[in-house]
Amino acid sequence: MLLVTILISIFTVLAIATPLNPRATSCSCGYVLTKYNNVYFPKSLTVSFDKVNSLSALQAAGFEINTGWQMGTSAEDGGYALGSSKNIGFKDGYLTLTVPGGQKKGKSITGAEISTKTIFGGGIFTMNAQLSKVPGTVQSMFSYTSNYEKFGDEQDIELLASSFLTANPDNGTPPGIELTNYAPDNSGNNEETIVPFPNNPTEGFNNYTIGWIKGGTQYYYNGKAINSPKKYSSINPSYIILNNWSSGDPNFSMGPPAQDSVLKVKSVTFYYQTQALTSYPAYPSGCTQAKACVV
Repeated sequence: MLLVTILISIFTVLAIATPLNPRATSCSCGYVLTKYNNVYFPKSLTVSFDKVNSLSALQAAGFEINTGWQMGTSAEDGGYALGSSKNIGFKDGYLTLTVPGGQKKGKSITGAEISTKTIFGGGIFTMNAQLSKVPGTVQSMFSYTSNYEKFGDEQDIELLASSFLTANPDNGTPPGIELTNYAPDNSGNNEETIVPFPNNPTEGFNNYTIGWIKGGTQYYYNGKAINSPKKYSSINPSYIILNNWSSGDPNFSMGPPAQDSVLKVKSVTFYYQTQALTSYPAYPSGCTQAKACVV
């Protein structure tokens, strides 16, 4: 009886210690994402900005820095946002994307933007960030076609600081997380939803996620699916871009901000494939979903 008890104890410990998929210790066969309906993607990238804490390290981690390129839309008075590496910094373990305060309307207004070097075909893309409460900027994460002269693919999470928790009294923009899909055919057609924040996004860090998956785009806030546009999911290869910008447009970004607007990003986590979603699931050679890491 004692021997049986010991054997049962050993088998119980082994059962608890055995991973869900013991064959997937290296994750070379990809990932099954349990928090996202068990979707599968073969590759991953995680960048934590407590470790990646310089412009050179940021570039080595797979990001391009926007210097001298326009961001967002222009205002009727001629104002437009311009990327500058001077507005990208690292402080207290965070990447900071800043729109300096006190800039003038009607001309270039500098902000900050980074873009992936990798071109993606689909994936789950998450930014962990704390928003700036200073009104007058757009803080964003979005996918954008790699061939903008031919295609119009874009999947946006745009966070308008002038209407986080209350409607903008000047232009009527409802409060919340602004989600927009743009038609891949470059027609300019789009569909938008605005989802109220369940908390104050300026008081802590939250996860903002683009689920670019087969069957349509699904956006998430802190891992919870939120009301997303049903049309115009991207189909063409695209970059992932993070930025903070203002054009001074009274109908959109507002601003420019009177004080520095600082978007703090703690980390980004991407699970993805570089092939189009018509090739989903894109298993590496010799792999199946059963051999993937369960995360």
